Amino acid sequence: MDEDMIHLQSSVDTLTTQQDSLQSRVDDLEDRSRRNNIILRGIPDDRETWEECEVRGREVLHGVLDPLPETAIERAHRLGQYHPGK
Repeated sequence: MDEDMIHLQSSVDTLTTQQDSLQSRVDDLEDRSRRNNIILRGIPDDRETWEECEVRGREVLHGVLDPLPETAIERAHRLGQYHPGK
């Protein structure tokens, strides 16, 4: 019985260490995925498609990040819910 408990405790310790390591890797990957993000505030919300959102973002960034390469924006979308007139 004691051997079984020792074996189970060892297994739990190993799994805990592996889980901590995996969580650390997930956190690192999430942090890296956020590196090239930019949030633009104060742009009127018009229920646009993601393509229209990208065009509007490019218009706002034109001159600030000039020249803005075509590949600079991989994806564009709004945050939060749609609020008419906001």
